[in-house]
Amino acid sequence: LYCFFLPIYRILKHQNVRIKMVMGTKTAPAQPNGKIIFATAAGAWDNGAQPFTNAGGHSFGKAIEHVVGNNGNIKFLAYNNAPPGVPNLKTKSNSKGIIILSDAAATDSAAWIVHTVPGFPAAKTGYNWPVAENARGHLLICLTISESQINAIAASLLLVQPMVHYNNIPETETAAMPYFKKLAEGKVPSLPPFTSRRSIRTEDARSPVAVHIYSKSESSKYEIYKKVIVKVLKKTIKVWSRRDNILKGDCRGSQRHIRLIKSPAAINGHNTNLEADITNWAVSDPGNIFCHIDKPYFKNQTREPAMAVCIDNNEIFARFNEIAAQLGTVKQIVYKAPGEANGKIIESAAAVAWQNGAQPLTNDAQHSFATALQHVVGNNPNAKFLAYNNAPPGVPNLKTKSNSKGVIILATNADSAAWIVHTVPGFPAAKTGYNWPLAENARGHLLICLTISESQINAIGFCIITTCSTTYTL
Repeated sequence: LYCFFLPIYRILKHQNVRIKMVMGTKTAPAQPNGKIIFATAAGAWDNGAQPFTNAGGHSFGKAIEHVVGNNGNIKFLAYNNAPPGVPNLKTKSNSKGIIILSDAAATDSAAWIVHTVPGFPAAKTGYNWPVAENARGHLLICLTISESQINAIAASLLLVQPMVHYNNIPETETAAMPYFKKLAEGKVPSLPPFTSRRSIRTEDARSPVAVHIYSKSESSKYEIYKKVIVKVLKKTIKVWSRRDNILKGDCRGSQRHIRLIKSPAAINGHNTNLEADITNWAVSDPGNIFCHIDKPYFKNQTREPAMAVCIDNNEIFARFNEIAAQLGTVKQIVYKAPGEANGKIIESAAAVAWQNGAQPLTNDAQHSFATALQHVVGNNPNAKFLAYNNAPPGVPNLKTKSNSKGVIILATNADSAAWIVHTVPGFPAAKTGYNWPLAENARGHLLICLTISESQINAIGFCIITTCSTTYTL
């Protein structure tokens, strides 16, 4: 029932271009080193070489070496809604990043870094990772680009009103970039269009990566996840993000919708959870798109500017989709055929074939369904549950519109929960001991147990509400 997600992520894409500093990194909460993937070798998450607190010896330190240090040919614009050295600043934007270019003669070399770290990096003052951020999950993406791509990036950023806190890029470098000029001057678009779709490509002659940037202004009133990302991609998306109690995952049939990834989760041995992880990302279903979003899955972002950076790369998608696959674990399924006392069982960890049930379902122990219900029919002060059944125990001849039966169980001392779905009327009765109804042996039944995180319960509740289920104990 446990799984934790990374505190700090890093996605870094490494390319051998003139500015030698490209990568992608994810750090999980409470992990000092994080994990890294390269677009050219993204078969698995690699361990970060050094803690982020170190000034050197790791990819992100290398990526920003000319931002925190001095190089006469490297110029950059940095934006952050929580700028270094400016506490408690209120902004509409949540975007953080750096646009870097080389002004060396006959050089077309640039990079765009997108990240989630407040107050970092401070320009020209040396590398100084905020130690307090080790407790939180972060995402850091580095894309190598040509200078001709900068204007498209600036056009997307304009709508989200980023807080530019440093810019030393000379106008001679951006004379043909009208959107960059507006961005550097802090201008805010006041006329439509209030959404933007731009595409760029990373600088790699062998295998450039397509990057799509979707942004919307506060005037659009759009919800960035469903009304922008889903609409543009024309696909379902699986979302890892903090969430409020207003926007839901949606469980409507076969149409395109949003599925919420369970918390906690894990990335190659690093644990994370939505309480500590401040990253917001999504993967498409079907694949191969990974998106970083600068706003969480909250209703109030409909009234705020927001931006999504979507990377079209099979390997990067696959690494995040492995996390997204943790939408809930089917721990076991029990099928009892008519007239059979024991039934058959399959478990998600070994579902190659049906196995014989260890004991008849009438027994009160030593079989999987009795174990799943032990804290429902018995007493455990740390286990709480809600049970629903269109034929509740001890209530004969009740007429309901619903035919649903199940139990939602959670632990009060951990982020651990389960959802049991079954077909047995009048069962189980709460806190009265295990008592399988013998009359049901003559009928066929299905019993499914899913292990989930508590954050998934609200989405389940939303779906159950539409079935008009009868709750008989809480």
